[in-house]
Amino acid sequence: MNGMKSGIVSSLFSLAALSIIAGCQAIPSAEAQSMQTPTSASSGIDRLLTIITSPDAEIQMMSLVLARAAQADGMSPRLMLCGPAGELALKTPPESALTSFPPSGRSPSDLLAGLIASGATVEVCALFLPTRSLTEEALRDGVHVASPASIAEEFAAPETRVISF
Repeated sequence: MNGMKSGIVSSLFSLAALSIIAGCQAIPSAEAQSMQTPTSASSGIDRLLTIITSPDAEIQMMSLVLARAAQADGMSPRLMLCGPAGELALKTPPESALTSFPPSGRSPSDLLAGLIASGATVEVCALFLPTRSLTEEALRDGVHVASPASIAEEFAAPETRVISF
């Protein structure tokens, strides 16, 4: 039974992700609309802190897709890239950041650029640059260094949802 539930949830999540990547929106029936949970705005949660550490391009892509979906839903996304994921923030990202994913043909680098252009706050963790002997000059435009105190404050804010990849 758990396997079947897991399969159904996985399938629904995959379909939702594909719709988001493709820029499509499902239009729920009137009955489904009446059963929906409150939107982020009505629940008091209007900010999303996404912490990305994974070196895997597919995981990076999905985390950025979800951040973009939250932004489209009216939330203010803030992304902190740390460890291998911080390389996405470099002016010259690694080859894996340029991997295109179906069905949109877009890459993690493309999605990050779009989030920055649409007003998302994008930062690397405070350890990323010094541990690589880099300076802020190495970061793409629109990316800054996160303050640990500011991130801790964001964690504690009741209007913030935190997800990590």
